[in-house]
Amino acid sequence: MAARAQAVPAPQAFVPTPFTKADLGTLRNNVPADNLFARAASNPAPYSREYYFLYLWKEAAPRWNGATLDQQNKILEFFNRAFLKTEDWSGHPDPLRPPVQPKESFQAIFSDAELCAYLETMLYVGFEWYSAKGSSEGIENQVRYLKNRGKDITYEIRWRAEKSRDVQTLIKQGFLAQALVPVLRDSMNLSASWNPFSKRSVNSKMWFRGHQEDNEWYTVVSVATNWRAALTFPKVEQSPELQFLKGRRPEDCKWDHAANVALVEFQGGTEEYRMISYSRVALLLVDTMYFDTQARQGKDQHDGASAFPEQAVSKVGSKSIMGVAEFIRVHHGPEDKDGFSAVHNWPASRRVFPDEQSYFNKLLAVFGVKDPAELNKDKLREAWNQVQVNQVNLKWQNTADGYADLVSAACKMPIVKITQQGRSIYHRPGWPA
Repeated sequence: MAARAQAVPAPQAFVPTPFTKADLGTLRNNVPADNLFARAASNPAPYSREYYFLYLWKEAAPRWNGATLDQQNKILEFFNRAFLKTEDWSGHPDPLRPPVQPKESFQAIFSDAELCAYLETMLYVGFEWYSAKGSSEGIENQVRYLKNRGKDITYEIRWRAEKSRDVQTLIKQGFLAQALVPVLRDSMNLSASWNPFSKRSVNSKMWFRGHQEDNEWYTVVSVATNWRAALTFPKVEQSPELQFLKGRRPEDCKWDHAANVALVEFQGGTEEYRMISYSRVALLLVDTMYFDTQARQGKDQHDGASAFPEQAVSKVGSKSIMGVAEFIRVHHGPEDKDGFSAVHNWPASRRVFPDEQSYFNKLLAVFGVKDPAELNKDKLREAWNQVQVNQVNLKWQNTADGYADLVSAACKMPIVKITQQGRSIYHRPGWPA
């Protein structure tokens, strides 16, 4: 009698278990935050619920050990509601094989109030805050870097870059934190009820990214001490509209990303499609009560002298804008490290401050500067003259300068013309038509 063949047991279906705090430690240490959505149908849309979760989680995850027990439990509860372990889960997951996946969209899982509470918890774990009024309120580690609290305020020359508003609008409106600008609050979902930045108790504070040790993106106005450092902003990594180029050629994106792709002609006749962006660099008079970001960074990650040349203020009024120079940046690759060549769009730029010293003295009196000689028009003219260049070739760099010059010949090639959708948007002065 033949032996009866034994049935092979069917493999058991994978049944995910709930996340534990140890599991969150595994995720924090082994899985990049962006990979949490690698198994989703698409990447988080700019300024979506998932987008802000990633922004906050990237700061909160490395600072987990400093969270209270209630905060840790709240975040653990969030993960168990939002994500599932996959069959690739292990104690040492492969970052390229994501061990988790979202259950469904956050909008389907959470009410607005629930999501806001979870995200606000991550905000308080990953970020530090201080008062926008220059008081002693806030995390002591932050308050100590507020300069000139309770002292006579004077004004200093600073710089800030802007991408969204044109030169005339920028001069009329000045700078507010993005969370306080009505049009940005709506377009960037900063006014959405699920977003903690919509709450007055949050957006009335000035925040600092605890892990990155840098100014928060939505509640402060960052200003640079030199114009070239300002020109490296907005950074590619902070601009969702510039995230399209990785793995693609610019010429393949000229229709679906028409606003940020152009045909660039270099001296000698070479033409190439390139990713482009605008940076409108404003010359500012900023009061000397500010948060010293450079000194705060120097405390932990630098020697102080090599931290990024940046400060934070709560706002810059329209009367503090002395001029705006518009540059078109031609990017040499998809990332900030690749750098760019920026050409001065002369017709769009505008100097605001007058030549008449009497008018200038009245302007400074409005600011409360007792001695106009502290900051006269000659100092402003000298600063404004710095941006009167045809082209600069730079990349962002977290150093005392805030930028590095590009040295390769290809990056330094003079740009003579930029054409977008058949329309000329730049022509080098003095170059034949």
